[in-house]
Amino acid sequence: MSLKAKATWMAAAIAGLLAMFALVRVASVREPSYHGRTLREWIGDPTAWSAGSNRRKPLTPKEAPRGSRLLSLSDVPVLQALQAMGANAIPVLVEELQVHDSVCRLWWNHYLAGKLPMNPWPLIKSGERKAAATDALIFLAPQAQSALPKLQELLGKKQSAPFAARVLIFLGPEGLGTVTNALRTGDSKTKVQMIQGMRLLQSFGSNKSNSGWGMVRHLSPQELTGITDAVVPCLADCLLDKDPEVQMYAAHVLGEIGDPRAAPALVAALRIKNGQVQALVTAALMKIDPAAATKAGVK
Repeated sequence: MSLKAKATWMAAAIAGLLAMFALVRVASVREPSYHGRTLREWIGDPTAWSAGSNRRKPLTPKEAPRGSRLLSLSDVPVLQALQAMGANAIPVLVEELQVHDSVCRLWWNHYLAGKLPMNPWPLIKSGERKAAATDALIFLAPQAQSALPKLQELLGKKQSAPFAARVLIFLGPEGLGTVTNALRTGDSKTKVQMIQGMRLLQSFGSNKSNSGWGMVRHLSPQELTGITDAVVPCLADCLLDKDPEVQMYAAHVLGEIGDPRAAPALVAALRIKNGQVQALVTAALMKIDPAAATKAGVK
């Protein structure tokens, strides 16, 4: 048998296995649909996350049509679909947070590169799938309380933890408390994963944010204050961690959040001798409190 024929047979066998795997997954949790498309098809379609754009992020004010603001719910097809599916979508979305890239899937992605206009949902890289499911769960957060135990369990799984942490932040005091407790008591790896889940948190407080995340779920000033009240002290404590990676992530996210209460901890962290940590601490302090930075001798 020629090499080409062997490759064809191998590709066919892998395709069959992937098809069987997909059928088993669909059978395990009944997947809701909307207007003839399944939930995974909706959240896996980049164009469904914004109108007139091939990105998942909504248009920024500069990109939006003249005289308009950021896209509203009625303009974003996937959000309409999620709203219609409601709580029925939660089990499938939680399943999506647990996918991982097998060797076969990575090889198949490479084999199909450039051969199809769009990869089937089971073949999309797991990071993209989990990110899409995370956005969807955040949008449905008021209806996702039933997923709290499973999301707490996923904090112990390396590949799912940052995504689960991001969702838990929006699931009320119990979910937020789980994340802050992990920040206080977890090991370095756990802390980094929790902090990764907090990135771009401030964007949820503004529909004018260039990140576009405010469209997925907009937080009122009171809601955002409640979250930052809980996470900022924990992040400030992480600046004192012995692991430079934890310190770097904490400094970066504190800079993103921009809460003035973090300034004293950042000033104290200027004494850290690690150059990478010090650079991120300096950048965060300059953003949050330039006067405190100048007083501390930052140039």
